[in-house]
Amino acid sequence: MKEAKHIMTSKEELEAAQKGDIRYSDRFWNGVNLEPFEMKVSSYGPFGRSYDVFGDESVLLIDVAGHTKGTSLVMVQNQGQFVLLTGDTGYAKESWEELRLPGPVDDKEKMRKTLKWVQEMSKKEGCVEVLATHDPEVIPHVIEL
Repeated sequence: MKEAKHIMTSKEELEAAQKGDIRYSDRFWNGVNLEPFEMKVSSYGPFGRSYDVFGDESVLLIDVAGHTKGTSLVMVQNQGQFVLLTGDTGYAKESWEELRLPGPVDDKEKMRKTLKWVQEMSKKEGCVEVLATHDPEVIPHVIEL
């Protein structure tokens, strides 16, 4: 982590970590330069909030609170196609296909809403793939949009 030049986290996530939430361990982030960002009102996500990384809607960090207060997922899109990288929103595709809540959850209602949104997005015509960060079934591969 220390070699990474930029590690972005939502303002809400950083604030929760700094309050001593048991899910956050200082040893993981000690000496790492975290760059907090603020979500803005948008048409993306279950809560209509996102952060546009490059200002062109090609890479969006979307508010999917529920697992934690500031959880976000990554949406990469180009020419009507998109990929979702779920982070801790779900641990495998069964999470959104069967609406299974992941391990510890900060807000069950928000988590359910988030999983329903991911489920809906996974069925859209332009969805190339939805990848769960912790899914052992995912094999590294290249995705071209």
